[in-house]
Amino acid sequence: ERGEGVPRDIQIAAELYQKAADVGNKYAMCNVGVLLQRGEALPQDLPRAACLFRKAADSGYAPAVYNLAVLYDNGEGVEKNTTEAFRLYQQASDAGHAGATFNLAVLYDRGEGGVQQDLQRAAQLYQRAADSGNQDGMRVWPLST
Repeated sequence: ERGEGVPRDIQIAAELYQKAADVGNKYAMCNVGVLLQRGEALPQDLPRAACLFRKAADSGYAPAVYNLAVLYDNGEGVEKNTTEAFRLYQQASDAGHAGATFNLAVLYDRGEGGVQQDLQRAAQLYQRAADSGNQDGMRVWPLST
């Protein structure tokens, strides 16, 4: 996929990821899901991407939990459900996913996802996301305090 030591070929990467996903590799399931989500090397198929993210998320793989949350948050491939997105962002954030922490902060900031608006909690989460290296958190956190 990245072309480290070999020429970059996303088609070959997709085939290899799919083979690994077919035998239950959670990293490969997540990678195939991302390719399906983007329509890169594979035709875009958001419901299938959601299914693969869920399978990988069920094993506790934080990037897959985050990706599934994004789909629920945006209503892509699944019915829009900000409450489920909040739950999944919280799970991924608890596992150390900085992007999930940022998106959780946004939900607190806006009072969405079944939570009341809590600007203090949002600021704490923006800071935590920034401290974890999240670029959006670094941009927003100083403005939220």
